[in-house]
Amino acid sequence: MPFAHASLHLPRCDEVSERLSEFLDGELEPVEAHEVALHLAICEACAQLLVELAETVHALHGLRLGVPGIRSQRSGRPEEEGCPGTPGGGTLRA
Repeated sequence: MPFAHASLHLPRCDEVSERLSEFLDGELEPVEAHEVALHLAICEACAQLLVELAETVHALHGLRLGVPGIRSQRSGRPEEEGCPGTPGGGTLRA
């Protein structure tokens, strides 16, 4: 549900929490981003939620997921040793 654009208003916590990911990614329209930022400036609970979301996103970007059958973007080879996607099901060597 988009925020009203006719006049600036302070969104409720439930509206803000639904938009935090878009806010963090810079995907909101300027007016919406401004409204969310105003809310975050006065609402400690929503501001903390944004911090936690940002920390989670940062942590996830640092993970190296070795999922069998999924190829590495760097090498194009399967991530794990003995992966069924490896020809012959063998062990990958560097």
